[in-house]
Amino acid sequence: MIGSTTTKALIKPKNVLEGSVKYKGAKSTTNILKESEQRSSNIKSNEFNYAETGARNISPEQFFKEEAIAEELYEKFRNLGNQDVEAIAKNTGFSENRIQRIKDHVFNNTHIKDHGVGRFDPDFELSQAWERLIDGKYVDSDVQLLHHELFESRFEGIFHTNYRTAHDKTIESGKPWNWEKIYEE
Repeated sequence: MIGSTTTKALIKPKNVLEGSVKYKGAKSTTNILKESEQRSSNIKSNEFNYAETGARNISPEQFFKEEAIAEELYEKFRNLGNQDVEAIAKNTGFSENRIQRIKDHVFNNTHIKDHGVGRFDPDFELSQAWERLIDGKYVDSDVQLLHHELFESRFEGIFHTNYRTAHDKTIESGKPWNWEKIYEE
């Protein structure tokens, strides 16, 4: 939770971040980054040294920078219509119907989450994977993501369950998503 003097997990993939600032209406990445820098300085004043994301420890500055980028990319993906679906299907060999189902599940649909009902919160690594899939520059973990999200979507739909149950059952079924951070040289 942001604002306490102890460090707690700030985000886990697809979980709600309490007190999260949404960037609705932001016109540019520059404006978003300014807002994230302000939030980072607020955290610094409360003696936070790093954010625990569940997968890695990163500085608050990096956390908010990535969160801002993910917000922008999720909105971009929602506004692409079918272009990303067609590109990913062509690049991976998945059917357009399956890619559309995955896109709707991740970016558009509402879910019963741990802390309410709504869309998934933007995830930086997932947004980077989606871009690589669109560009045809994907890695094995990006295809693993597609299998994970497809199974999770089906489970959630068939059993009319909450996200956490669907996610846990997806992992139990042998379809985890272990993202790979790709660095440009």
